[in-house]
Amino acid sequence: MSMRRLEEKPVTRQLPEAEQVMRLYAEAFPDEERIPESELWQMACREQVEFTAYYDVGTFCGFTFCIDAGCYLYIVYLAVDAQARAKGYGSRVLAQLRERHPHATFVLEIEPLDEDAPNLHQRIKRLAFYERNGFTETGYDLYDEAMRYTVLHAPPAESASQAFDAQAFKEAVGVQMGDYHFELRPARTRRGQEPA
Repeated sequence: MSMRRLEEKPVTRQLPEAEQVMRLYAEAFPDEERIPESELWQMACREQVEFTAYYDVGTFCGFTFCIDAGCYLYIVYLAVDAQARAKGYGSRVLAQLRERHPHATFVLEIEPLDEDAPNLHQRIKRLAFYERNGFTETGYDLYDEAMRYTVLHAPPAESASQAFDAQAFKEAVGVQMGDYHFELRPARTRRGQEPA
């Protein structure tokens, strides 16, 4: 039995659920992982940015904030409302993104699996979710200011073995990031260790 498509609406300040979207944004991502709200709204006005709310039978269930850089779709944020978690909505959102961007390599980052992280169990679950949805580690970490993240990617189906090109990705999405700057470095070889 196929799943019903989730309704999609562009997130703007005029969207009736805009406040709900921003509340979920604040709940789902800690301060250090969030782009300041004013900058987020500025970025959302750019043609290449997709800020989308998802609904199931009229009920808000989550949002994505993505940069469409042609060959790459950078999923900056994906969040599912607390009432809708563990019901398959995250996978459905990713499937709908894949329908819209069938030829793009999807890229996102997650918190690294550092052994001493207080939320290690949550990080492991997040990685498992993305792996179930076709993502693999790229071999790169993303650094922004004081934070480090593990970069994952999911190439399009027709080129499933495609290697991740860090320089091409940075060039493709960097111009859309405004004042937000990041760098990519080869990933640590084992949890918490620098590469040899």
